[in-house]
Amino acid sequence: MTTLELNDWQLARRDDNGVALEQQPAAASAASGNLVFGREALACSRSHPQQFNNRYLHSLSADPIAGDLGRARNHADLVYQQLLELNLPADEGLCLAIPGYLTNDQLGLLLGICQEAGLSVHGFVETALAHSLHLPADSASHVLDIEMYRLCLTEIADEGESRSVVRSSSIDGLGVANLVEGWMNVIADEFVHKTRFDPLHAGSVEQQLFDQVFGWLGRNELADERIRVTQGEAVREMEVSARALQEKLAQRLRAADLRQVRTLAVSPRVQAVPGLMQALDESAISLIALDEADVAANFARLRETLDPGSVRRVTSAAVRHNGGTAPATPVAAVHAATHLLADHVALSLAEPRFAGLFEAATGVCLSPAVQINGQTPAAGQILAPGDQVTCLDTNFTAIRLE
Repeated sequence: MTTLELNDWQLARRDDNGVALEQQPAAASAASGNLVFGREALACSRSHPQQFNNRYLHSLSADPIAGDLGRARNHADLVYQQLLELNLPADEGLCLAIPGYLTNDQLGLLLGICQEAGLSVHGFVETALAHSLHLPADSASHVLDIEMYRLCLTEIADEGESRSVVRSSSIDGLGVANLVEGWMNVIADEFVHKTRFDPLHAGSVEQQLFDQVFGWLGRNELADERIRVTQGEAVREMEVSARALQEKLAQRLRAADLRQVRTLAVSPRVQAVPGLMQALDESAISLIALDEADVAANFARLRETLDPGSVRRVTSAAVRHNGGTAPATPVAAVHAATHLLADHVALSLAEPRFAGLFEAATGVCLSPAVQINGQTPAAGQILAPGDQVTCLDTNFTAIRLE
């Protein structure tokens, strides 16, 4: 059975094992004269905005389309056309993974669209449940995911061996598109201030800027960037600092009310937005960085609970125990060093020579015989990139390699 994870930034098709086979944005464009979807559509989003739409999965409604999208007349038409574009197998069941804020009326519309597309829906599972099903009991109170135009915050609770979704809410205006827009504004302000050139004034130049900034998604962290755009024969370049970009992201995130959150399990999608984990970490909330392999296994488990004879919305399930496998990666380990560098040679912390000195998976220093920045490490101290490390009669620099 195929699982289709509904997320307008990463519309994901998953196989029987829950592994994501492909991901694409829910975006449509008719700029070329033909209706195209995904990344091809996104490449025309700023240069041809009247022939572009990426709000249809966001609204999941029959509302009419603003602009010219060819044969599609409303948002439901675009959902239908993209389902056809995905070439989902019609001879097997389909599990739909959904955000918890969707209403049953919206799911009824979605079910009708799928039936019209010749797809047999066996049930709906809530994405936050799939993100958290492997976590130890009471380890997290909420799950955070991100879409194109909003964050999705879901409260979860345990009763015995069962985990349930209590409630979900959407935090509008804090999605990937909004964060990218903020970074583009920072860059445009730099251009205008230093050169009086506005890269957002012309659609073709704005598209170049958008393509570069959107390409940052998936990186571990923000970095100083050199932006280059062309207009006619003129080439314009501008430096923008990671600090300015991080400040804009943090400013946007302050609009989210997370005061009631104790421990937050953060989806792989949220981790794929550079700088977002750092901004969340500064909010003093205890974070758990979820691993995609665990999420995939959870999707596979939830798919097995569906009954094709009774389409239902799955909001609770038995917690999945995965033996000795760590249920989640602490957020600090996401940014921990993985190697030690000396004489231009990078040695993994998993090297046998470092056995008993470091925990390779988390970067935790295990031995008082190690010196970090000239001091004996505290219990449980995590090795960070840039730390100066002395061990085995050698001076190293800690680095992180992906």
